[in-house]
Amino acid sequence: MDLSDSSQTATEQQITTDCSGRYVYAVWRRIDDGTGENVIQTNFSSDFGITWENPNTTPTGLPPDLSDSSRDAYEPQIIIDSLGRYVYAIWRRIDAGTGKATIQTANGYKTFYPIKNLSISRN
Repeated sequence: MDLSDSSQTATEQQITTDCSGRYVYAVWRRIDDGTGENVIQTNFSSDFGITWENPNTTPTGLPPDLSDSSRDAYEPQIIIDSLGRYVYAIWRRIDAGTGKATIQTANGYKTFYPIKNLSISRN
């Protein structure tokens, strides 16, 4: 079963589930074979991993693309609370040669909230 776009390269994959195993989330780094850019993507299942969302029909701007496609992103991590209500994804974004930590959260399996930059600017 392909969770990601089968025409692209995927690496650094992780998976997490709520305590019942019903809600399953996967996250990975996709390497765009055309541009070489690295994008963090996700997919989910709400039926114990039997079926997954179709990555080719997800609307633009919503998952599976979590990170900004104009900046390279690496090392995705994902975790879900025990009841499956909140999902947290974090990754390292390359911004002008400097790695910055970025976090994005979801309420259940419905909506990922806007990205929050966790990096601290130092003078």
